[in-house]
Amino acid sequence: MFDTIRCYVAMPEPDDDSCAVDFNSLTYQTKSLNQLMENYRISGDGVLEIEKGSTVLSSKHGSDGRFEEYKETCTIEFYAIDEGYWIVYLAVFEKGKMIKMELKDYRPQKFGRWEKA
Repeated sequence: MFDTIRCYVAMPEPDDDSCAVDFNSLTYQTKSLNQLMENYRISGDGVLEIEKGSTVLSSKHGSDGRFEEYKETCTIEFYAIDEGYWIVYLAVFEKGKMIKMELKDYRPQKFGRWEKA
């Protein structure tokens, strides 16, 4: 299984001027957390939060959308595919507060195969 994560904090972007991806609009997946199909978010001030009583399915079917701080020290790798690009981020949290985020991978798909980074 996996969890989902949304980011509302400013995210590192590639130096590619032709990039049309809105990185903050994506819903990312991660296997770095509980892997129970829960919903997480990184708030605008870099706080990791978990949706109370959430699963990926409950958000689509009437979850109340309340989040609470997830005060863990952890490293989260999360990823998405958008506009033909494979995107991977790595974020480090100390007691739920983000201390570092980096764009780990960003590469286009060509002819059904991923280009090497």
